[in-house]
Amino acid sequence: MPDLTIETFWLCETARSWERTVEGSRGDRYRVCYGPTPSGPYQYGYFCECTGYRYRRTCSHIERAKPDHCNWNQFIDGGEPDAAGDCPRCGGPLTAERVAV
Repeated sequence: MPDLTIETFWLCETARSWERTVEGSRGDRYRVCYGPTPSGPYQYGYFCECTGYRYRRTCSHIERAKPDHCNWNQFIDGGEPDAAGDCPRCGGPLTAERVAV
């Protein structure tokens, strides 16, 4: 069996956990979140606290919030952190992730 190599890559902290408040069509405000799903800690997805999301697992609030979500992942998107060591897309903080390949 071949040896595994440990690779380190960077990801924006919004790739782990993120939330926004979105105004609904009737003026109500809903919290849209991105993070681990109930099916396990390694699967991530969007959630909304509106009634529509509870029934359909999707809603317009999520679609309105998605463009504001950076979610940069060096392993998937490529690129390097900027000169200050921040996210190249949003300028936010980064976190290191290690994976065996």
